[in-house]
Amino acid sequence: MNISFALDSWGLEITADDSAIGSEAACAARTCDDILDATGDGVHPLSQPTALAVGATGDVYVCGFASDNVFRVTSAGAVTRIADGTGDGSIPLDAPNGIGVDSGGKVYVAGQLSNNLFVIDGAAVSLVIDGISGALPLSLPQRVAVDAN
Repeated sequence: MNISFALDSWGLEITADDSAIGSEAACAARTCDDILDATGDGVHPLSQPTALAVGATGDVYVCGFASDNVFRVTSAGAVTRIADGTGDGSIPLDAPNGIGVDSGGKVYVAGQLSNNLFVIDGAAVSLVIDGISGALPLSLPQRVAVDAN
């Protein structure tokens, strides 16, 4: 089975079928599933998705820039919000615009307008870098990259 991801300002389209998907028109001719759209998880909306990452287990993670949240879409299609604008509870996550997943499943998210970086490990959201009051300056982070370690 082939899996395809398309991210635009309206949401994430995850499609799956038994043949290669080369374009949206090609997808329309087959059975495709829209997994995540502006409705988010049905309770929390997704607005202006800007980044996605795929973990080792096949889960897909998506940042909502304007909705200040992060969603996980499992390989089974379940959608869960894993972070929101409250960040770690004391430092906010504003305009997440970069995301990466390490080999252990930890999710790293850059808050572009909050000038910080968070790590999400299970249900725990922790601040890694506070670019405003911390010792390391961080200004408008937009991308996250993680290595295999």
